Order: sequence, then structure tokens, then C-alpha cells
Amino acid sequence: MAGCKRRRSARPRICRHRAVSSNGPTSRLPDPVQRERNEIEHILLALLLYVVGALIPAAAIAEDVVRDPQFHAGHFLVDTFGGGIGQFDRGQRLLELPGGDLVVAAVVRHPDSGRYTVGLARYAADGSPREWLVPSHPFGAGKSYVIHTSPSRDRYDVKYIRDFKLWKDVLYLLISADIKPRLPRGAPEPFEKADQVYVLAFEVSGKFLQENPIRGVPADPYAPALFAAGGIALYTPDLTSLSPALHLAYSGTAYAGQARAEYARYAVDSTGTLSEIVAPTAVDPAGLCGAPTDCEFRAIGLGGRPSPDQPPRIYLGGWLKPAGDTADFLAVQVDADGVPAPSFGSGGATIVDFPASPLPEEFGRLLTVVAGSGKAEPETIYLAGEINGTCARGAGIVKLSADGSVDPLFGVDGRGRWFSPDASSPDGPECLGSGNLIRLRGGVVLDGDRLVFAGLRERGVTWPATGVESDALLTSIDRRSGEVKAKGLVSYEAGARTRDSGLTDLITTRQGAYIATGSIRVPLWSIPAGTSQVATVALKMN
Repeated sequence: MAGCKRRRSARPRICRHRAVSSNGPTSRLPDPVQRERNEIEHILLALLLYVVGALIPAAAIAEDVVRDPQFHAGHFLVDTFGGGIGQFDRGQRLLELPGGDLVVAAVVRHPDSGRYTVGLARYAADGSPREWLVPSHPFGAGKSYVIHTSPSRDRYDVKYIRDFKLWKDVLYLLISADIKPRLPRGAPEPFEKADQVYVLAFEVSGKFLQENPIRGVPADPYAPALFAAGGIALYTPDLTSLSPALHLAYSGTAYAGQARAEYARYAVDSTGTLSEIVAPTAVDPAGLCGAPTDCEFRAIGLGGRPSPDQPPRIYLGGWLKPAGDTADFLAVQVDADGVPAPSFGSGGATIVDFPASPLPEEFGRLLTVVAGSGKAEPETIYLAGEINGTCARGAGIVKLSADGSVDPLFGVDGRGRWFSPDASSPDGPECLGSGNLIRLRGGVVLDGDRLVFAGLRERGVTWPATGVESDALLTSIDRRSGEVKAKGLVSYEAGARTRDSGLTDLITTRQGAYIATGSIRVPLWSIPAGTSQVATVALKMN
């Protein structure tokens, strides 16, 4: 071998590589200089691997998720809601009105008070702005916006829009809010606990109707002081009634040392005003959620009815965490009064663990109920959420029958899993550094035989600065087998860089096509700096 000198001793050969110029070999560089050159080469190689690692996933997933040009010409629609950019503006929920118009519900900075509030933007199916019949903006900036101004004496900062429902001509929003000016930190996901929970009601014209307090500022000084909104469901309790009523069921969590999963029910009148029927109360199926175990609800769904004159079955989803132990998925069925159904699971509850990962924390967040064809084929319940294990940080989903039993043929051992697009297994890059997390916050739709999830991939980075970055993520799961059919990261624009992006909700426009809303955060002068903006995009998935 050229440049290698064989020694007669038992010691191994020593190979020395010589610098070569166009004029032939030169003298060997001194050891300190060579070491410095090697260090520089190692740094350049590390940077090259970093860049290649960032580019390969984007190229690899391009075939799974692509832009749909039918909405805003295939670009992200970034909206400032007729005012300046708030530091933590973010799209939260999305729904389609009769006729095809879209409404994005966002947390935006109020242009007058400076506090964070609810903003509603209305778009046509192609992304062009639509005018509200009754727009509201403190400065009259654009008829396409409704900027909510709280009528309550204590103004608050909206932290999260947890749910968004349409019933006839009224929009209902479930929000978490802080009276104290504790602004959310970071983007795109704020802290979920807050001082208050409200249900806001607006006409589809944009007219504000009602602000209904659900939890917060209790009269009892020993009552819980923090809450997390879960979800709302609207239904008619008796389909045979000549004057059918409208009820709203609520799920959430109250915190007072112990986390208590809660349920409540209200009657709703034509003005969107709620009247309490079942006060917020702790749900404790078979004593599973007694002290010191923490139970939390983040989702609610409706099933079928035993008969037309009876209310639908009500399902609640979240997690259970015994003291000193890790969290597991929790699914509960209750009646209209919040009493656990003994025919579901064990005493009304099913607990699901994902045992493959060491020390997993499993948080059930999204619950979907798929109707069956009748009594012979009752509904199917899907509970999905996050799995934050030592080296398997991704998302999981379970499929439950109407009696609460786990389908053993779904996924592996009855559990479906998926990971970041740049890691196909628990042994991939999410084991390095801070790891890759998948976060799900409310975006799931049923599209034929697929469940499609909107979320984000979060990863720790160490260059050029230590921190956390997130990317919007779309994933589809076969609802029969639990197989991952497609998944992909959604970049902002070709050649543009965002520090954070994420999707929080989506709707189906046609099979394999979706419109999703969320946020992007564009860097300014330094890596930690930037502003979060409301962003909506149309996507197609193979």
C-alpha cells in the first residue's frame, strides 16, 4: 500500500497519508497542523451529514404528501386577520359550512387590547376571502374577519381553541383562557392548563351570541384553580319529540393536586345560551380514577342510540396515570348523566398500554367513533395519541369494539404505531439527542377506509443552536388493519425556512384531499426569534 511502512515487530502497520500537489509528493505536514486539519474535516463532514439528513426526509416523503393547487394555488395561506402579526398567532380549528365556505378559528392578538382572543376567518373553497354578513374588527380592517371582544368584566387571554362545532346556523367554540396575562410560550403548541373554560356561540353570519362559562373562578376557594378543556358534542336527546331539544356534552380535566377527568351536560337554546343539567363532575369508572391516580379527558364522541327516543352512547378519551407510574390510554363510555356504562370494558373503562417501548408515557388525545350498519355491526371506537418512550417516540392508535374490547388483529397485538417520516422504526434517528416527538392536538378525519391525522413532528437540534424545531405532519392509517398507508412532512415553501410549523385540524374535501390549518413560525434575526402566524394549506395524499 502506498504511503504505508511495514514494521518487523508485532505492532500493526502504520499508514501515513502524504499531501500531494500537482508537482508531486510534498513533505509530511507536522502533527499539530495535521490534527487541526483533521478536526476541520470532521466538522465539515458533520455539517454535511446534518444537511443531508435534513434533505433526505423531504425528498423521501414527497410522493406521499403533495400540495393541492385547488386551494390558494397550492401555497400556504398565511393570514394576519387584518392586523399586525401577533407573536403567537396560530390556527386551531377548521370546519366547512353548508355551501362549501371554510371557517378557520384561530388564536390571534386583539388589535385593540393586545390580549389573545378568538379570530374567525372565512374563505371560499379556492382560498379567496369571503365576507361575513356581520363582521367585527376593532379597526374595521376587512369584512372577512370576526375578532372576538369578550363582554365579561374580566378580560382574558385565549390559550387554546379545543373544539369547534356547527349546529344548524350556530358555531360553537370550546376555549381555554387565562384571566392572568400568562401568555403562551413557544410555538406552535401552548400549555393546555388555564384558569377558565368557555363555550362561545356565534351565528354563521358572524354575529356574536353568547359567552358561556364552563369552569373557572370558583366560588369555593378550595375548588380546582386550573382546567384543561377536552371536547364538546351536540345532540338531540329524543328524536321522537315534536319539539326536539339540543344538548351539549362536555369533557375536560380539573387540577387540584390530583387530575380529575370531568363530564358535564347542558341544554342549549336558540341564542347559544347553555343551561346546566349535569354540573361538571369527576368520572371514576370502577374506582380507577380515585386518589392518587390522575385521570384526564381530551376528547369526546357520540355513538349510536339504543332507541330513537334515547340519547346516543357517549365516549370519552384520555389517559390514566397512577401515582409513581406511567400514563396509559383511557377510553370510557358514559350515559347522558356521566355514569360509566358497566357493559363497556371493565366497569365502563378500557385501559390500553403500549408495552414495546421502555418507560412509555401514552396520552390518548383523539377519539373517533365510526358508525356500524346496525345492531349486528355496532360502532367502532378509535383512540389515538402520543407515545413518548425512551426510544420509541411516536404516535399510537387502538381500535375498540362497542363493548370496549381491543381488536387483537389491529396493528401489532391490537396496537397501531407510527413514527416520524425520517424514522421508520424505534431504532431510527428519534433515539438521538432530544429525539423526535409526534404531537397530536385535535386533527383527525375519516376518509373512506382511512383515518387521517394532522399534527407535527418535533425534534431536538444542536446546530446551529440548541433547541427544538417542529414540522407539520400528515399521516393516514388503515382503519381496518392499523397499517400506515402514507405519511409526510409538509414544508412551508420550497427554499423557505421556518423554525416551527404544525397542523392542528383538517377537513376532507374529496377522497385523498384535505385542507388543514395550523401555524408557521418564520425566523427573524436569530434562531430563537420569530413570530407564529396562522397558516392554512390544501394537501393531497397518495
